Amino acid sequence: MTSLLRCRSLLLYLILGCGLSAHAQQGSSSSSFTISGTVVNSVSGEPIRGALVQVVSGMPDAVLTDGDGRFQFDDQPNPQASLIAHKPGFLNDADTLAINQSQSFPAQVRPQTGPVVIKLTPQGVISGRVLDETGEPIEDLPVKLIYVHIVDGRKRWEQRSTTVTNPEGAFRFADLTPGSYYVKAGPSAVAAFISRHEDAFGAVFYPSPPGVAGASPLHVGVGERVEADFSLKSEPVYKVSGVVAGLAEGQGAGLQVMDEFGDVVPAPIEMGPGAGSFQLRVPGGRYFIRAWVQGADRVQRWAEQTLRVQSDMNNLRLVPVTSAVIPVAIRTEFSNKSLRVLQAAGRPFQAATVRLVPQGPALAGSDVYAGTRFVPGQPAELAFQNVPPGKYELAINPNGNWYVQSARMGDVDALQDELNIPSGGSLPPLEIVLRDDGGSLTGTVQADGPETWCQVIVVPDSNRSQVRTQTIGTGAQFDFSNLAPDGYSVFALNSAEGLQYAEVGALDSYLGNAAHVVVPAHGQQSVKVNLTRAGSQ
Repeated sequence: MTSLLRCRSLLLYLILGCGLSAHAQQGSSSSSFTISGTVVNSVSGEPIRGALVQVVSGMPDAVLTDGDGRFQFDDQPNPQASLIAHKPGFLNDADTLAINQSQSFPAQVRPQTGPVVIKLTPQGVISGRVLDETGEPIEDLPVKLIYVHIVDGRKRWEQRSTTVTNPEGAFRFADLTPGSYYVKAGPSAVAAFISRHEDAFGAVFYPSPPGVAGASPLHVGVGERVEADFSLKSEPVYKVSGVVAGLAEGQGAGLQVMDEFGDVVPAPIEMGPGAGSFQLRVPGGRYFIRAWVQGADRVQRWAEQTLRVQSDMNNLRLVPVTSAVIPVAIRTEFSNKSLRVLQAAGRPFQAATVRLVPQGPALAGSDVYAGTRFVPGQPAELAFQNVPPGKYELAINPNGNWYVQSARMGDVDALQDELNIPSGGSLPPLEIVLRDDGGSLTGTVQADGPETWCQVIVVPDSNRSQVRTQTIGTGAQFDFSNLAPDGYSVFALNSAEGLQYAEVGALDSYLGNAAHVVVPAHGQQSVKVNLTRAGSQ
């Protein structure tokens, strides 16, 4: 489970733990209460009008705040019923928990403490203008917002929103959670039939380099407004033509043009008249062109080529080859005889979800999952199919009471090393070993000061790639199960934002503050760790 998903799983806990103020209603029985308070902007302290406040435990109810941000619930049977507030353009505590693990816990307020103050956090905005080299605005240019965050210790890119520039060349992305973002402008659409001398705009990342390598992330704080202005130089539109080799008359092929980031470029593509022949038009720049063909045997074949388009290109030849197929063999080693009997009896059993994670900048969703492969006349098998060539890391999520003991592909330790997948060719199977004799580790995090969220990180001695994490509140208990029998370094950070713990050496500076325990097979260990302040190690 990713760190973000772990945070979200605490949503209900956060809501139910939200302390409220309540006091006995004047002139009514002791079993009936009035709950009241104010909703305010957490940055400015100003009251928020028209916020929806909901009772989520006790007697369900909802009201809108008045012009002074005040609300009131009458005739509530529970003096400590829980509330949550919502307002477009703002985040509540449950939202901010998912992106800020260092926030404080809400106070537990008793009925006699008086009206409660609920704070909502204003969301951020990224806006800007896109101008051409003469200073004129560019209208109807696509602009994309890409959010960068850490998932399973790896940096991931996630498309958050798209828009187009208005007649003044302006764009705006609102309602943003705090975090890091990239903004990408272009490419402009190219008409199917245009003069070869017409210009268009290629894709650029802020602050206007052509590729993602030179892009600068924009850091949006709480309620912050960030400007991102572009100045684009138009590029001539060139014709690229060629053939997808090996096609029979009437056989179709898929064709796609992508930029360096893996985004599909809206380039008009014309097929024919000869078998496999094509013609397309793109602004000058660097691209990947990919073709794929599926034969009668249902096997997909790929061809991919890098293009640096600086003039018309003719006679391009794409030769599809059989896409990489990687058989996946999962061996389960049981220590429990009854489980072994269940599997032998033919019960449905899926031991793990296995996927390949592309390396380098790429949009989330491009992971390749292992699935069932059917070959006529052969038993079905688990395999990676149609894997685009490139570099990948292996991710394994066991289903049930398992831990990953090993994963190898030929001579490569797939848990430690990068997997380089070529275009086609025969690859050795991925062999995974799972065991069920793992142990468990429980403990608490101690910290001076008020309670706060923190991330507990457990690092095995033998296999540093199998890091486990959990988000809890200081003083609460963490619990890790199905740990491989091994020694572990355990520490807690008040903020793990931006920590790519899956990277080699990323955790080295924290291990000096870690507690060390040995978890035996089928055993249980308990440990207390002190909170480490990020940047203080």
